Amino acid sequence: MIKILKATQDEGYKIVLEFSDGSKAVADLSYLLDFGTSLSKPLKDKTFFDQFFIEAGTLCWKHGLELSGSSLHLKFIQTDCHAA
Repeated sequence: MIKILKATQDEGYKIVLEFSDGSKAVADLSYLLDFGTSLSKPLKDKTFFDQFFIEAGTLCWKHGLELSGSSLHLKFIQTDCHAA
């Protein structure tokens, strides 16, 4: 299972992720703002968005939203590899 080891804020709604397999990605998470769910709405507040943290290899926010390292790796690393 791929885990997130480190996450640092980039510009806008982008987060630089470092994964347990040694890969890195700049994850543009602005797509989350379009969902309109109770978990995605608070992220529109940039100050709130910037309060992410890593717990057990997962990207988290204090209101309960969690994005697994494996799913983010698939979206931002593996997808890019297959597109090339």
